[in-house]
Amino acid sequence: MKSSRLAKGFTQIFMPGEIEDGQRAKNLAEGIPIPLPTWKTVQELKAKL
Repeated sequence: MKSSRLAKGFTQIFMPGEIEDGQRAKNLAEGIPIPLPTWKTVQELKAKL
């Protein structure tokens, strides 16, 4: 499958779960991105508790 000809506009063929595995590895290395509004809410709750 991976050696099949690519469709126009694509640079890679992904197998099921491959994108998720890559994202997991990135998250483990760099941490999980949290949107600023969510982070502010977490900080506000932390201060209250």
